[in-house]
Amino acid sequence: MELLQNESSHRLILPEHITKIGNNVFKDCSSLVEVDLPNNLTTIGDYAFAYCTSLESVDLPDTVTTIGYPHFIIVLP
Repeated sequence: MELLQNESSHRLILPEHITKIGNNVFKDCSSLVEVDLPNNLTTIGDYAFAYCTSLESVDLPDTVTTIGYPHFIIVLP
């Protein structure tokens, strides 16, 4: 997903057909603030949102059954 290659991207909206977020997909996206996850999402891979230091909140849909390690790790200043 090239959407977050741009440092000005603050909001991520994933389309409804997405069912899995792979390992490391958004790791280190320090500009990411908001994530809208699709209602069909079932899996979030390892380190998928690790070190997204500006991320304020993520609402997980009830359909998510697997969340990789280490969930949503961040390092605070």
